[in-house]
Amino acid sequence: MRHSPKPVLFLILAVVLAGCGGGSRSPISHGFGTASFTVEWPSRSSRLAVAESVRIIIRDGGTVIANQVLNRSGVEVASTLRIEPIPAGDFIVIAAAYSQLGGTGTPEGVASVPLSIQSGATRSMTLSAAATLDHIELSADKTSIPVNGTANLVATPRSSSDAIVFVATGSLEWESLNAPVASVDSAGVVTGLTKGIADIKVTESGSGQNATMQIIVSGSAWTVMVYMAADNNLEVNAIEDMNEMETVGSTSSVSVVTQIDRSSGYDTSNGNWNGARRYYVTKDADTSIIHSQMLADLGNLDMAAPSTLASFVNWATQNYPAEHYLLVLWDHGRGWRNRTYALQSVQRQVKAIFIDDSSDNEMTLGGLTQALEQSPHMDAILFDACLMGMIEVAYSIRNCADVMVASEENVPVFGQAYGSLLYGLASNPDISSDDLGRAMVDDYINFYAGSYAGTFTMSAVNLLLLDDLVSATDQLAGEIIANMSEVRTGVESAQLDAQHYDHDSGEYRYYKDLYDFARLVDGNVGNPAVKSAAQNVMSKVDDAVIYQRHYGAEVSASRGVAIYLPDPGNMLNMYDSLDFSAATRWNEMIRTY
Repeated sequence: MRHSPKPVLFLILAVVLAGCGGGSRSPISHGFGTASFTVEWPSRSSRLAVAESVRIIIRDGGTVIANQVLNRSGVEVASTLRIEPIPAGDFIVIAAAYSQLGGTGTPEGVASVPLSIQSGATRSMTLSAAATLDHIELSADKTSIPVNGTANLVATPRSSSDAIVFVATGSLEWESLNAPVASVDSAGVVTGLTKGIADIKVTESGSGQNATMQIIVSGSAWTVMVYMAADNNLEVNAIEDMNEMETVGSTSSVSVVTQIDRSSGYDTSNGNWNGARRYYVTKDADTSIIHSQMLADLGNLDMAAPSTLASFVNWATQNYPAEHYLLVLWDHGRGWRNRTYALQSVQRQVKAIFIDDSSDNEMTLGGLTQALEQSPHMDAILFDACLMGMIEVAYSIRNCADVMVASEENVPVFGQAYGSLLYGLASNPDISSDDLGRAMVDDYINFYAGSYAGTFTMSAVNLLLLDDLVSATDQLAGEIIANMSEVRTGVESAQLDAQHYDHDSGEYRYYKDLYDFARLVDGNVGNPAVKSAAQNVMSKVDDAVIYQRHYGAEVSASRGVAIYLPDPGNMLNMYDSLDFSAATRWNEMIRTY
């Protein structure tokens, strides 16, 4: 539910030498790995008989991560160079073969290849100055770009055994087969010119070998999709939020589309139309009347049906393709749970979000998973709904997005600060999903803090790291179960005292901060295995939570992820039906403490 706050007021050697090339998203280091390069030296009668050294450069965009030389010793057939440590992330390797030792002079041949480093692992590849070119492998840092955006293509020449081979400097020739849509320069940098699909071709002039890759040029860097289920008592607030979005509207870099479903009894403005409509949000100065372009009048829809949500997301991504996608899920929210205790008998239908009064329906977490699994992957998902900042919710969408932004606590009826969100996105369309998550947290808290009485929380969670947190949570549950007789009192005390939420009605007071619970368990019990497991949960919460903020003394122990923690003997049986319960022993733990 929402509540009403009270106001108090992204390749060759020439590129390396010039120091050019497009930017890429810098690697987020979660540890270090190793790259191992084996160079197969040519016989003295081969094409590159004069190859006596190979220089290997590893780059992250314009930053050189490593620059090392491997010299041939005598008549050896192959040599290996290990480069470490390298931070975990994605890089480009540029290799050049030289006729002199020390990797100096004019290169006799060059090669480029993407390099992905994982923490604690060794990435091995073979560079052959002896083999001949069999085929070219094309890769790109992105396959969808906005108009005026760029993509960096890498052409990797390979032998029949898939070894990386050297080709003559300047022998790779780039061509756009759809020149009105996108251009490509001599370094393989593609620039979007107009919306469409461009085939980019590279040919090695000496052999005639070639490869082609499609690049989609979209109309924007971001498409923001706002799914507004307002066939309920939030109708007036949906109209207000639409008007707030219109203070910025869509731009050349950001497309904003909405699907808004109205009720028949709460608001009579804007023609008092009923049912669901789709809009392309445009800027205007009228804060009362919606002036955006209506794209479709869909009539009465069940916005709580998974097929309805999937249809909207697929329509939006097909008609407004972009480099990145933000999906906003707007409505009442109840975390993982159904609307009232009276629905406990509906064991398999765990209601969570999207109340549709006309259909008398509410979406389940399983339905949300079903809808999003039928849709393209999102860069970020924002829940503009109460109490959705839970590990159970995050687990249900873990494969559907990179970042989840949600509140552990209730969300006021005014919801997210859409003017600030869209203005910031339009001002910085190159923003990463992580940084967008941070910005949405700040926009929200800054809007309410000091101006409204109440408690406010918002957090951005890296769903790519969620499995580690879920595994740690399962381990904690398992250790508590195994040592229950020894730690029961300390665990029960931690459950009682842990940071709780729903400070409006208290009905969802058993939603508690996971980090705070683990912290209290660590402090309350002496069992080493339980303490270690609790400390690991705290560490994994800190890893997964990109950024969180809270406001108000009553939520001062918040750390960004809530979990269901009922009083002993009060677990709702429907909790067993969650994917999270199937994946962990958490339900078993809270049933037995």
